[in-house]
Amino acid sequence: MQLGLENTLITQKINMGSWPLVSMCMLMLFGNIASGQTNKKYIGIYKNQIGEKIEIRADSSYSYSRHVHMAYRWSSGKWSVKNDTIFLKLIAASDTIKATDLHNIQPQNYRLYPLKLFFKSGRVYDVSSHGIIYKGKVQSSFSRKKYSVVYKRA
Repeated sequence: MQLGLENTLITQKINMGSWPLVSMCMLMLFGNIASGQTNKKYIGIYKNQIGEKIEIRADSSYSYSRHVHMAYRWSSGKWSVKNDTIFLKLIAASDTIKATDLHNIQPQNYRLYPLKLFFKSGRVYDVSSHGIIYKGKVQSSFSRKKYSVVYKRA
């Protein structure tokens, strides 16, 4: 009879002692699931009216291209997010080009790609180096028509 009571007390101590560990593991699991679900909202292809396109991929990579008249610029790299601000980090072409690709290379643009973007309501906005979100329009060089620079999901 004494042995049964000791086993019950030991089992209760183990269960009580492991509870904080179990609850911490559950919180970490749900935290990871929640953060993964919030990152899903950014994934997609976004285009604006002036020929720019950004593809944000689930593997934390991105590609940017700009086709305006006969000019073509591009960049690719990794992205991260904090408080709906998407940060783009360029990976230089010399790190990604294979010898077989050398005959078909378009120059990678190191300066004229966005570094920061702001995500709101399914749209992506350029953010200046001073933190200003650009929501305006630019005028065409060939007409008086103005075009939006806000990226919309394609």
